Amino acid sequence: MGKVKFDRAYRVKILKGKSSAKVALAGVSASSQVFATLRSYRAGYYIAAVTPTTGSFTIYLNKALTSDTYVSYFVVN
Repeated sequence: MGKVKFDRAYRVKILKGKSSAKVALAGVSASSQVFATLRSYRAGYYIAAVTPTTGSFTIYLNKALTSDTYVSYFVVN
């Protein structure tokens, strides 16, 4: 076994008052697997869903944020 390297791992900032972020990313399709996680602890918040479409995906939180928060993600095609 060896180390795994992901070449499409990034982060996005979801702004205060928002509960989702749409990320445009070439190569994403409706069948892509997108994994996302909060980069900071936010009590009571979690990733509710990530929905990929052609050329983008949307990350949904369970509720609107009270402060700007980064979410890390990576895509597997």
